[in-house]
Amino acid sequence: MDSARPDDESGPAAGKDRSGRDKHRQDHSSDRHDELPDLPPEWADLVIPDDASALADEAAEVRAELRSQRRRRRWERLLRTRRWERYGLSGPLLVLVLVVVASFASLLITVLPSPPKVPKAVALTHPAVANGRPGGLLPDVVLARGDGRPLAIRSLRPAVVLLIADGCGCQSLISAYVDATADARLELLVVGGHRRPAVPQLAMSRIIGLTDPASSLTKGLVAQSGPGQPTSVLVGANGVISKVVSNATDPSVLRDQINALIPA
Repeated sequence: MDSARPDDESGPAAGKDRSGRDKHRQDHSSDRHDELPDLPPEWADLVIPDDASALADEAAEVRAELRSQRRRRRWERLLRTRRWERYGLSGPLLVLVLVVVASFASLLITVLPSPPKVPKAVALTHPAVANGRPGGLLPDVVLARGDGRPLAIRSLRPAVVLLIADGCGCQSLISAYVDATADARLELLVVGGHRRPAVPQLAMSRIIGLTDPASSLTKGLVAQSGPGQPTSVLVGANGVISKVVSNATDPSVLRDQINALIPA
């Protein structure tokens, strides 16, 4: 009984069915290639599964690759790397030069000392002490610069005023006062009689030579020096005289008082 099993379950009939299915698959592949001639020949064996979950691993790889491409494009836009490609090696070289210059500049700022603060004048006070005395104001006089322009003495403060005679060989004394006022960067007014004193050319920004033919400033000061002796006057930022020194031949002893003229 069992030996009489139909041919459609086993034997030659089953072989015919398999060969028929293979032939159908080949015919279907060739038909699909004929319908889509632009596809590569190797795609003819591409099998699309009935369940899409079978492609989960391939889909994860594709999504990861797309995310990587998006990140790369984002960094390219941020760093503008495509612009550097246009200039070859000159772009990175320029960046390197800028980094070196910036580092050198920051090093200089750190190592070099900062310049001292330039003292500024404040509002002129009106003390009860008489003009020309310590605690009062300078005499309200206008003197002539070397080029003839007038200068109100009270307008320059804080300052040190040095009065010398015309025949005084005071170049070393003037240089000593220039050094004594250098740290505080104070105005130094060197006042002569009929002749303008020779002041250092390198310090013209804060050293001013003036003439006082009528001796109006000298007469307005209470402390008087002997004939031909220099006199120095220390003036604060508010215009008040802090000290009048007769026979002022040694400015080094006044250095602390000169530095004290700078407003806090």
